[in-house]
Amino acid sequence: MRQAEMDDFDGCIAALVTAGLVRGLAAIESPPHLRCAGGMLSSTPVYLVTETAEPTHYDTKLAFQVCIDWSELLQLAAQAVDPSAQPADWREWDPEITFTGERGWLVRFAELTQLSDYGVVVRFEGLTPVEVDHLEGVEGI
Repeated sequence: MRQAEMDDFDGCIAALVTAGLVRGLAAIESPPHLRCAGGMLSSTPVYLVTETAEPTHYDTKLAFQVCIDWSELLQLAAQAVDPSAQPADWREWDPEITFTGERGWLVRFAELTQLSDYGVVVRFEGLTPVEVDHLEGVEGI
């Protein structure tokens, strides 16, 4: 198993920007208890999120791998939601990628509103989808 290269919030942003993987990745408005950054990977929004009270570290190598292999990983996420999903289905589901720290990240398919008002989230640990959440009970995103 490879050794994780951990960076803090600002370090991960700097690494992704310097590598040219995520366009326009910069701080965005967020609630006081969070720090958030957003940018674009092709036409897919990418976010980093951390708690201000307990800052998170990010596996930068994993973030690079996700940003390089994003198309295949979004297809994997789509198949976690619907095993019969075709290779291009996820493109119509308005995906967003959010890095939540350590080796965790998620994909939210915002346009799967037939399954939930706020879409569907697929949580990953490393490169493996570990949970599909239909966001039941969520009051707003």
